Amino acid sequence: MLLVQTLEGQSSYHVLAVGKVTQPLAAHSDLVPVLVAFVEPKAVQLFAVGQVVLWPRKLVAVYGKRAQEEPIPVEPPSLISSIPTSSTEDRLMNYGLQVMQLGVFLMQLNDTEAESDGERSLRNWKMLMLYFRSRPRGMKYAFEAMRFITFVKDLYSERMAHRILHGQFVNAKGGQGKNYANDLKMEHEVRNNKVVLKGMCGNKTLKAVQRSTSSSFLLNETAKQYDRESNLTPESTSHTHACTSDDIREIIEIINKQKPFEHQPGRTLKSFPSISKSPLEQLDVFYTRG
Repeated sequence: MLLVQTLEGQSSYHVLAVGKVTQPLAAHSDLVPVLVAFVEPKAVQLFAVGQVVLWPRKLVAVYGKRAQEEPIPVEPPSLISSIPTSSTEDRLMNYGLQVMQLGVFLMQLNDTEAESDGERSLRNWKMLMLYFRSRPRGMKYAFEAMRFITFVKDLYSERMAHRILHGQFVNAKGGQGKNYANDLKMEHEVRNNKVVLKGMCGNKTLKAVQRSTSSSFLLNETAKQYDRESNLTPESTSHTHACTSDDIREIIEIINKQKPFEHQPGRTLKSFPSISKSPLEQLDVFYTRG
């Protein structure tokens, strides 16, 4: 229980002490017996730890609960669309909803890789399995996703499952949010091998190729060290992108004109005449927590 004091002319309170009610409260009593367990520095003149005090009922509060008799009702957001099921489909709105859904999921995949989040990658694979299954030619990819999830959750040992989940990413330069996939790192190694093989010209034998490719990493590191000693600017590892300001401005103008997220029954799209609200809409699935 909290022993509080009202601020003069205000509706807020100051906490003076923390304690425990020592006996059942009488309905007609205005005072509450409280055993003091902790005293705020500003109230050391009023209370002492271990003291039992009679404190006005209206100035006693329960820790962690709102100090009001009737809580304000909060209506939780509905998971069910407010669009009537009997209304005519709005294909333009459906297209916009699919773009939002798949776009956000792509951002999720990219962020999972950048943060090296193995547990989140497993959740992503569960969603990917549904997306693959919803495509006419995606059955084999859905099967591989299910196979991966089954191995990680049940068939692999705990140690192997941990290695599989958290060993998918690499951070070559350090820093938070700068991870990338192991597959991309392997592509970099293959590129270094190709540079070495290109320098061999026609002198390629199995033994020479094996010896050269095994040293490609050290050759690349030696070249980088030479550039650093010579104060040469290293090659950029990021791709350049054109300015998107004009594209974004055009997208905003189209959205303001077409209003794709306002339901207007009967709107059609020539390129996607039967597009649904979600790629998963046609799947016969049910959702459970966990």
